[in-house]
Amino acid sequence: MSRFLNSSVVDITPLTLLDYPGELSAIFWFVGCNLRCPYCYNPQFVCFEPGTHSFFSIASLRDFLRDRHQFLDAVVLSGGECTSAPEFIDVCHMIADFGLKIKVDTNGVSPQKIEALIAARKINAVALDFKAPFDKLSQFGATPDYALQWQETLHILCRQNAVPFEVRTTFHPSLLNESDLSEMAQFLYSSGYRGNYAIQSFFHGVPTLSISTEMQRPLIQNAIHSPLPLVFRP
Repeated sequence: MSRFLNSSVVDITPLTLLDYPGELSAIFWFVGCNLRCPYCYNPQFVCFEPGTHSFFSIASLRDFLRDRHQFLDAVVLSGGECTSAPEFIDVCHMIADFGLKIKVDTNGVSPQKIEALIAARKINAVALDFKAPFDKLSQFGATPDYALQWQETLHILCRQNAVPFEVRTTFHPSLLNESDLSEMAQFLYSSGYRGNYAIQSFFHGVPTLSISTEMQRPLIQNAIHSPLPLVFRP
């Protein structure tokens, strides 16, 4: 039984085949985020203003899972930053109680929660965003302690080696360049990461938090020097 009556979930995608490859999934969208990524295409989930959202109660999330769990394989937790929600761990336990897998999309701000859920075997996959080299994180609204939180999350995932995870970076040419991506790939390798490094394009022509999503120049893929396998996504 959850300690919370209401959740920070403001929207549900009832079915997706894309966000957790190989799994029929729903997405729970959490409101609120510790970062302010200029290219964010979910500003309605990032910028919380009282009275602007209708929140799902914990009971309504449970009802959704009860009605759909026989037709789903998994639930993806996204946002916003899902791990910042006070009820995040309770929601994970509730989903797992229905026998569903859990994939967490996170920017790495909550290493203790990730570690606790891995220990409890309640999450099955993680997508970890790597926003920028640490000296460029101010462009993303990061606080000074965020880099340490992110590194601890990476180290937990590498050390535990119990949950499949992927590190991914969104490339916007006004924020990052190919040298930045090379530096980031080398940092991941030196930290013990051996998986794919996914580099994805920002969404074109959609409302964002604070930056244009018109194509300014293409990514020069062969200018990225990486000790890790690179995966490029549109």
